[in-house]
Amino acid sequence: MLGDIMIFKKFMTSLKIAKEQINDSLFMLTNRTKSTYFTKNPFKMNFKDALYFILKGLRKMLQIEIDDWFEFFGGENTMTKQAFSQLRQKLKPDAFIQLNEKYINWFYSDDDFNKYKGYRLTAALLKFQIQLTTENISDIIITKAIGSKQGRWYV
Repeated sequence: MLGDIMIFKKFMTSLKIAKEQINDSLFMLTNRTKSTYFTKNPFKMNFKDALYFILKGLRKMLQIEIDDWFEFFGGENTMTKQAFSQLRQKLKPDAFIQLNEKYINWFYSDDDFNKYKGYRLTAALLKFQIQLTTENISDIIITKAIGSKQGRWYV
């Protein structure tokens, strides 16, 4: 339970970091392909909304996702998938690279994890001795875990 709360807090912190970067005016100015893009006032989808829409991912057909997006925000109008494709071309790919780099730097800045020879330990390969008591695969008994010493794994 406590682990789930910690994971949720880390997830919310990562969202906060992404939101701060996306809401930064300098981020928008440097990550559009032309200086006149995203300046028109009556727009259907602005720079921030376009990034949020792309980052949320697609689960359905593009047009359905676009319609659901505008319906969720109470918009009476919508956008065609062709118009969204043109809008997407106005974003530099560097925007996603910068978001990813900032997230990775934040993620690895936490020094509270297990290390082995200076590297972050994320998984361990375990080797088991297996004793077959019968020919039935469900009757496999694991007799000894190699590499364990009183419940602790060592390398």
